[in-house]
Amino acid sequence: MILDETFGIASVAIDFLVGAVYDLVKHKKVPSKTKGNKTEIPVEFTINDGKILLLTDRPLGALPLSVPAKAKKGSAYELKVSSPDRDVMISVMVSIYAPNGAKMSDSATATLNNGLLKRQITVPFNAAEGAWRIVVTNFADGSEKQATINIVKYVAF
Repeated sequence: MILDETFGIASVAIDFLVGAVYDLVKHKKVPSKTKGNKTEIPVEFTINDGKILLLTDRPLGALPLSVPAKAKKGSAYELKVSSPDRDVMISVMVSIYAPNGAKMSDSATATLNNGLLKRQITVPFNAAEGAWRIVVTNFADGSEKQATINIVKYVAF
């Protein structure tokens, strides 16, 4: 790494070719250049700054999100996120929002292993009826996928 102390600009050189670079702190793709069989990544540091970069052999694919169209109060449903990138562990934020826009405590970070994340979500009996929004944010590039699930009244048999 070469650091120009006046401006905090550096160039990180890696001795292999990289298809894509992602800043896991800023959640965005980082530009990179190849020279021969090396990859150069420009970075800028501020006071007390650091970088966590994810290097991949190709750009990451989209993360499709699937949930059922509806679920009953008191039941569970499966949230599924998949990726064509089975050889990369991808960290995501799963955010669940009630119809009034409040972020629920079921919201959490998770990791896709072998290109898959499955999570059982239990709908409380006192959950508000209506359209609940689920947002999955990819920590690598900041991209989001959204889905809606309609929570309906529990009917006893």
